[in-house]
Amino acid sequence: MRTANRFPVMGHLTALAFLLAWSPHARMVAGEESRVRQAPLKLEPTERGIGRSLEDVAFLTLDGDLQRLLPPQAPKVTVVAITSTSCPLSKKYLPTLQSIAANFASQNVRFLLINPVAADRVDRMRTAAAEFGNTATYVFDKSQVVAKNVRATTTTDVVVFDSSGVVRYQGAIDDQHGLGYSREQPTVHYLQTALNGVLAGEAFECVATTAPGCTLAFQVKHTDHNEQAVNYHNSIGQLIADRCVHCHRDGGVGPFSLTSHDDIVAHASMIRNVVLRRVMPPWFAAQVDGDDGSPWLNDCSLSENEIKSLVSWIDNDMPKGDDSKPITAPEFPDGWSIGTPDAVYAFDKAVPIKASGIMPYKNVIVDTDQDADRWVQAIEIRPGAPAVVHHVIVSVLPPKSGWFGFGRESTGDSEADGYWGAYVPGMSKIVFPEGYGRRLPKGSRLKFQMHYTPHGQAMTDQTRIGLRFCERTPDYEVKVSGLANGRFRIPPHADNHKVQSSIRLPFDA
Repeated sequence: MRTANRFPVMGHLTALAFLLAWSPHARMVAGEESRVRQAPLKLEPTERGIGRSLEDVAFLTLDGDLQRLLPPQAPKVTVVAITSTSCPLSKKYLPTLQSIAANFASQNVRFLLINPVAADRVDRMRTAAAEFGNTATYVFDKSQVVAKNVRATTTTDVVVFDSSGVVRYQGAIDDQHGLGYSREQPTVHYLQTALNGVLAGEAFECVATTAPGCTLAFQVKHTDHNEQAVNYHNSIGQLIADRCVHCHRDGGVGPFSLTSHDDIVAHASMIRNVVLRRVMPPWFAAQVDGDDGSPWLNDCSLSENEIKSLVSWIDNDMPKGDDSKPITAPEFPDGWSIGTPDAVYAFDKAVPIKASGIMPYKNVIVDTDQDADRWVQAIEIRPGAPAVVHHVIVSVLPPKSGWFGFGRESTGDSEADGYWGAYVPGMSKIVFPEGYGRRLPKGSRLKFQMHYTPHGQAMTDQTRIGLRFCERTPDYEVKVSGLANGRFRIPPHADNHKVQSSIRLPFDA
C-alpha cells in the first residue's frame, strides 16, 4: 500500500528477511568485529595495566558489612567481576560466574560482584546475589569507588589480582557472549585459565582482553551551564522520550528504563556507544542520501544532527536544565494496545527457556477453532516473557487434512509467503486502515515461529495473539510476499557480495 511515497518496514528491522537471516546459531570468531557484533579482542598487557598494584579501598556489601579490597588476611586470588542487573550481557554471564565461583570456592579464591550502575534496583541485586549463596560477595558500588579503582570499562569486565594486590588478568570472562551474538558454549575460557595460572604460579598466554558489555558511565561533577544550551529539559529528554522510551521503560522490552534524567546519566556511556555505532535505535536499513527524508514510514533511526546533539550533551556533563519545562511522555496502555480483542489465542503449554546458550527456532501450532472465514483488521502479539523473545513470525496454516486429520499439508515455512502477523521489539501490533483486512480462513491454525534468546535466568513463555475483526467485509485484502533467495553462496573473503531477489507487484507502487 502506498502512503505519500513512503513505505512501512516491519518493526524496527529492515525486513522480514533480516529476522530470518539472524540465526540463533550465528557464530563469531574471537577478535571479529563489526558495527553490530563484537567479540573479545586480545590486548597488550600494558593496555589494561597488567602488573599494576591496586590501592586498597573500603566498601559496604549489599548486606551492609564493611569490607576492604585488600584485607590483612588476603586470599591467594581475588576476582572482581563487574556486573549489572540492567545490562543484558551481565545477565547472560551470571550463570557462568556462578559456576566458576562455585568451582573455585575451596581454592582460597575470593569473588566480589561489583555493581556500579546507580540506577539499578537493589531488590534485583538481592535476587542475583542469592543465586551465589556464600561463594561470592555482592557490592552495590553506587559511588563507583571500586569500579574506578580497578579501571573497569564495562559491565562484564573481570579483574584477577593476587594476595599482594597485583593485577594478573583483566578482560572478558570468556567468548560465549558479546555484543550482538551468543554461542552455545565458549571456545576460550579467559577467566578460568587466568585463575588456574595464578593459583599454580604458572604463566598463561592471554592476560588482557576487551570485555564486550554495557559501557560504564562514571559520575561527573556537574558545573553550571547556560540554560539556553542543549540540556535534558529543553531537547534531550524529549528526544529520548520520542525515540527510546517505547522500549526502555518499566514494563517495556528494553533492559533498563530511560524515563528520567538519572536513568540516562546512569547509562550515558552505553547510550553514546550504541548511537555512534547506529545500533540503537535498532534500524539497520542502509542510510538514505539526500534531503527528502527516509522513504520508510516507521524509520526510528536518529539523524546526524540528533546524534551530534545527544553525544555533545553527554560529553558536556549532561546538564539537566529548567525542570519547569515538562517533557511530553508517550502513553502506553496496560492492556491490549489495539483495544479489546475479539479473539485471543495462546500457547496451550508454556515453552521452557534455558538460562544460557542459544536455542533453535521453536514452532508452536495453535488451533483457532473459527467456524467461518473472518476478516481481521488489527493483530497484536504479546510475548509472555518479553525479555527473551527476539521475534515472532505467525503464519496461517489450513485445517488438518487427510483421514483422521493426517496427510500432506502446508508447513508455512516458505519465506516467499511472507508472514501473517509478526512481532519484534518495538513493534507488537499491525492495524490496517479502514477498508483493508487480512483473511483468517475457517478452521485455520496459527503457526508461531519463536526465536528465543536466553539471558541468564531460566523461565517459561506463553505468547498470545489478539485479533480484532473487521466490522464489514473489507474492500481490499492485505497480502504479504517475501523477497526470498535461499540458495546464495558468499565466496570466501568476499568484501561486498551482492545477493539479489525480485518480485513482480500486481500494481504500481
